[in-house]
Amino acid sequence: MPTQIIYIAVAILVVILIIAVTWPRLKLFFTRVFRGKYSLAYVSLYRKYYMKSPYTHCIKDEFVFRILSFFEKSKDTKQFKTNKTIQFGETPFFIRHNDFIKTFGKPYCFNTYLIQPSNNTLKIIGYKEQMLNTDMKALYYFIDNTFFMGEYVFKEITHETINEISNLLQKKYLDDKLTEGTDDFYIENKDTMIYFSYTGFALILGYYCRKDTQINNILEEYFTEMRTTSGDIKIEHPDELYDKL
Repeated sequence: MPTQIIYIAVAILVVILIIAVTWPRLKLFFTRVFRGKYSLAYVSLYRKYYMKSPYTHCIKDEFVFRILSFFEKSKDTKQFKTNKTIQFGETPFFIRHNDFIKTFGKPYCFNTYLIQPSNNTLKIIGYKEQMLNTDMKALYYFIDNTFFMGEYVFKEITHETINEISNLLQKKYLDDKLTEGTDDFYIENKDTMIYFSYTGFALILGYYCRKDTQINNILEEYFTEMRTTSGDIKIEHPDELYDKL
């Protein structure tokens, strides 16, 4: 009888040790199954156990610096109006995250953030693409699984290609060339805004659709919270910001 008790105790101990050793993987597995592999819960848990993200980062700076330019436009930056429809490639704004992934497939990179104080989730999904024989990243921004903003990011690009992209963008929406190729400028209609920005280190074309009032309010609330807790929001110097891309 004592021998049987010892065997049972050893067996229980072995089971406990196995569960203890495999628990992180089990918890990650069930979180991935029930919450999704692109969920904040899964990515946060993965970081907790492995001290890194399960995915390549699309951006390494805070997302606030990527969106703020659409809420606080520089007075020195040229601004143009258009009556034409602005679209980010062939992807319609406000497409749902799951439908987007089904269409585009596995992303090259992925970020996710918690937006305070509203407790909403922001996701950035990225793919490697080419434009005018130049490598770039196409980034898709989602708040609570709704696509509202896109970016084309060129890190290695010639001035000739910058000029060509600038000219094509202006001819498409403005029917004319109104500013030099490397000058920053905005093009906007009543619903959507494009921000063409060359920092000397990267060219970024941002497309923000402001038709969703709820998303706008979430971001405004976030910016207000940032200012309350840390003062004015400062855009990082281009050397510091875009070198992280």
